[in-house]
Amino acid sequence: MGPAEAMVALAQPLLDLIEDDNPEAIEKAFALAALAWSADNWPPEERDKLLADCAQAGKIPAEDMDTFYEVIEMLIQRKHELGIR
Repeated sequence: MGPAEAMVALAQPLLDLIEDDNPEAIEKAFALAALAWSADNWPPEERDKLLADCAQAGKIPAEDMDTFYEVIEMLIQRKHELGIR
């Protein structure tokens, strides 16, 4: 599986939730997948700061932070399950 195919496979659970092929939602799904892919390569103690900084830069509301972290963790787990490096 090449990198483009791997990214699509990683983002697929998020893509499956998108209705009407909304381009903005598709872009966000791939952005979250790319963030999870990269975050997985950081040491855990640095990963937390990276994700907090990205959430702040993305203006994620405080009430959505738990969901943000859950999605990132789900994507990191999926990356491992798919054997993506």
